Amino acid sequence: MSAFVLILSLIITVLSTNTVFAETILVPDSSVSFEDYSAKCRIEGYTCTQKFFYDEQLQKPTPQFDALIDSIDLSDKNFVLTLPKNVQNILQKEMVSIEQLEMMMRLLEQTHDQSKDLKAVKQLMDELKYVQSSLPTDKNFNLNQEKFVIFFKKVFTAEAFKQVKKSYLNLPYTDVSFNSIPVFSATKGKSFAARENLVTGVCENAAINGNVNLSQWKVMSEKSCGWSEGFNKSTSGITSTIKENKGWFITGAVLIGAAILASQYEVKFQF
Repeated sequence: MSAFVLILSLIITVLSTNTVFAETILVPDSSVSFEDYSAKCRIEGYTCTQKFFYDEQLQKPTPQFDALIDSIDLSDKNFVLTLPKNVQNILQKEMVSIEQLEMMMRLLEQTHDQSKDLKAVKQLMDELKYVQSSLPTDKNFNLNQEKFVIFFKKVFTAEAFKQVKKSYLNLPYTDVSFNSIPVFSATKGKSFAARENLVTGVCENAAINGNVNLSQWKVMSEKSCGWSEGFNKSTSGITSTIKENKGWFITGAVLIGAAILASQYEVKFQF
């Protein structure tokens, strides 16, 4: 009984630590509905996949933009002449923020009169103003959506994004869904690319898709995952489960506890 109390205390201690939940991504397999996932993720304090993917895009570096800003020299004729082409290249290669977009627009305005091709510069400036006018100004993004689009590091509903003013520029965006890997595309694309599930398999066979980088995670499944039948057989898989799923925040405590108690109690895991 003392072993039972010890293990139970360990599990309760881990479960009651809010910081563990907060740092753990709750990852749904393909059986989980958005409604169930949203409720569990928000109520239990996990980090939801939508927020994780948005933060990932928000923090994504823009090295070409940074290099442009570092090289600003309005007295350099070559800088002025190549600026329109460089700005267009950055916009098509990197997802910059609205603030970064505005900085490049101001640069174009400052070099407009010095440019060799005034018509091309004015066309690019007009196009960027055209795109900018369709971007949302509200900073309170609703990330609790089944799917949405990130464009200039702003969040659009899938329907709202379809209404974004079209541009001759091929601008990058990210298509996000709560249970699949984000899809990277550009505005000239005719349709969204095929999605890949975040999780393959269920229960002890569940595995995170190798194309997504998560350091600490827990799988959520609608299926009941238990080892009450033939536990001796299943214990051989416990070691591999621990090795393959190092991100599970209570794997060690739960599985060790389960192994000790298996002979006296029915053990059932519910994701």
